[in-house]
Amino acid sequence: MDATHQSHGYLFRDGQFTTIDFPGSAFTEAWGVGPDGDVVGDYRFAGEPTVNFHGYMRTKDGVFVPVNDPPHINTVAQRILPDGTIIGCRHDTDQMSTMRGIVISAEGVITELDQFGSMGTGGTPDGRRIVGFYTNMAENRVEGFLIDNGEFTPLFVPGSTITRAFDINPAGEIVGVNVTAGVFHGFALMDGSYVSIDVPGATGTRAWGINARGDIVGVYATGATNHGFLRKATRDN
Repeated sequence: MDATHQSHGYLFRDGQFTTIDFPGSAFTEAWGVGPDGDVVGDYRFAGEPTVNFHGYMRTKDGVFVPVNDPPHINTVAQRILPDGTIIGCRHDTDQMSTMRGIVISAEGVITELDQFGSMGTGGTPDGRRIVGFYTNMAENRVEGFLIDNGEFTPLFVPGSTITRAFDINPAGEIVGVNVTAGVFHGFALMDGSYVSIDVPGATGTRAWGINARGDIVGVYATGATNHGFLRKATRDN
């Protein structure tokens, strides 16, 4: 976010930042990057309501391609898999009652999740396992989920009030965000156990992504300012 409070996406590669702005937009976010350098995210034009989002893919050559789930007003592209599959969600003006997770194949075929208030946020390279979050109406709370070969499993950090899963690597390790006692914490789900991820001195931590090595990226807050972080994996943490 710049000094005028306009949000821009970015790509960080080989120590260099590249700004990503969908042409003509007033707001751009970059959420996922594929192994070939394709980037996906969302954008909004000036004058649109703040709940409006449109999906895009930026190819490794810098070409922007809109990503939409018609006839819905909004589409968020959250992650792109090696075969070009895009994971995210769609919704209309009433976001909570119309939000559904979607999977868009490289050929453009769209599959929607059945769960209320859901969003797909990550998947294994083969697309067999997908993670995200949804609203559990019976418990009146937001929970993460794992879909493994079509089998839906809720995910919930013990003691939390909100749990959102955001990414999964080929080993099945899952990262995300939970709110406990009013504070945001990152988490990693490894070998069936939840591990808290908190940047030292931060007032809140969110874990957004994990790669095949187990490196984790995310955001942490110090007061009113957000910063990115990279937590490199070691075999004993």
